[in-house]
This record gives sequence, structure tokens and C-alpha cells, in this order.
Amino acid sequence: MLKSCRTLSMTVRGPALDPRCRGGHPVWTGSGSRQQSCSWMDRQGRPASPPPLHPRDSRYGSRTRKVELCIEPGQSLGLMIRGGLEYGLGIYVTGVDKDSVADRAGLL
Repeated sequence: MLKSCRTLSMTVRGPALDPRCRGGHPVWTGSGSRQQSCSWMDRQGRPASPPPLHPRDSRYGSRTRKVELCIEPGQSLGLMIRGGLEYGLGIYVTGVDKDSVADRAGLL
């Protein structure tokens, strides 16, 4: 379906922030249950320090936004997705490819 589209309009919502992790995202197990801890990793999967929490930082404001993506021939959308009806879950973006349309649109 996406191969025939040139423009994609998405409403995205970030995960709820866990204040005990200073802005960390909840960690989900393979069984779909939520763990009460989180950890920060860099893009290579190595442990990293969390970013500083700043009350005026827009990343900690509204977690829902609308994104318009324009895909030209030969460009990669660049979304890694998981979940879906067959798993009884919503569709989750688990990653964004570097230098893809989604990366340039600020999806993370």
C-alpha cells in the first residue's frame, strides 16, 4: 500500500514517560507486560546517560502530533514497526532509519 503513496499523513503519540527514569520510556517484555524500569541506550545499544530533564523542553509537553511525510521515488520511508492485529496490539514505531524520510521529519 505505501509503495503507491507519495504523501503519508500520520498521527503519532509518544509513549508515556516514567518520571522515575527521568523521561525514560517504559520497557515492554515479550509477553506484552510492562516492567517498572527503564534504561537508556545509544544507537549502538550501549548504556548511556539520560538526557537532562528541562521543564520547558517541548519533548516533555504534548506527546501527540500530526506528521506529514512526502516520499519521492527512490526515497525510503524508514520506519521500523512492530505489533499489529495478529498480536492483539496497536502498531508501534520501534525505530527510524538514519537519513530516511521519517528521520528528516523528526520522528524518533
